[in-house]
Amino acid sequence: MIYLFITIAILIVYLSFLQIKLHKLTKSLKETIKEDEVIRIKDTTDVQELYVQLDKEFIITNIRESSCEALKFKKDELIGKNILGSLIENSDANLQTLKTNLLRLKKNPTAIISKFIISDRLHNKFITTCRFRPTIDEFLQCIGMSFIGQNISDKATIISQAYNIENIDYLTNQMNEGAFIKKLDHEFRLSQRYNREFSLISIELKDVHKFISSGVSFEKADKLLQQTAQHFANSIKTDCFIGRFDTTKIGIILPNIDKPAAAELSKQILSETIEIACQLGIDKYNAGMLIVSHTNKNNYSETADLLLQRLRKRTIKAAKNHNYGIISSEYGRK
Repeated sequence: MIYLFITIAILIVYLSFLQIKLHKLTKSLKETIKEDEVIRIKDTTDVQELYVQLDKEFIITNIRESSCEALKFKKDELIGKNILGSLIENSDANLQTLKTNLLRLKKNPTAIISKFIISDRLHNKFITTCRFRPTIDEFLQCIGMSFIGQNISDKATIISQAYNIENIDYLTNQMNEGAFIKKLDHEFRLSQRYNREFSLISIELKDVHKFISSGVSFEKADKLLQQTAQHFANSIKTDCFIGRFDTTKIGIILPNIDKPAAAELSKQILSETIEIACQLGIDKYNAGMLIVSHTNKNNYSETADLLLQRLRKRTIKAAKNHNYGIISSEYGRK
């Protein structure tokens, strides 16, 4: 009697498992049929949407005429070809993604979304979101997969533009103040975590910028900020991150740079910044109305906020007393 109850219990569990699996399969089939109906109704020659069927070896078994037109192929040029090397780059990463998708669809017949770069016949490339579904035979066995692909290249451009609007300074084309402060905090935390050297240099151009604005033009004054930031973004050989903050300060974040190296680099920055101002037609005396301040991580308990606060405080004091040149935030004027 006990064995009978155990057998019945096992059968009930197994039937429940089959019912769940059948429910998933039914749902997947309904969604696939619905997608097929949409594909049949919708006729587009835009690469925004593609429909492609693949077998287990990723050979193209079917592709809509409109998809061929959008990709500038004839249908017979693609049927029978492996999608790798024809529409998608033949790489180990792409092959692995396709294999993983097929394996997952065999285990669980539901939609899987992956991103690929699709190429047309003219080798134009499109970032494409591909919604994969299993292709099922009359015995309900997975014999391949199909996907609807949507071109999101324009969306990627919009996202990139949005990032630039949020993080890039319109004048210098380097980081804006918000992005610069975040980057400073991030790099400082890394230096604390891995016990690395860390330095920060700022170029305060407030007085020379004000002189050029009132005596020459606002355009030339802004060009000083622009050219200074761009010059050091291109000329500093070590890893660095550059941004504008406090309106007229150009900040240079220097991971892995110690105090002597930062002091030496400050001399180079002062000399080259004065040269940039002179090239804009400013005499050497007034071109020298700038402050290059450098500071370094003091101890493990310090924070990026304290380091920046110390640099700002020393720079403001030096500017108030017209102490132009190089300032160390630890020891005053150098």
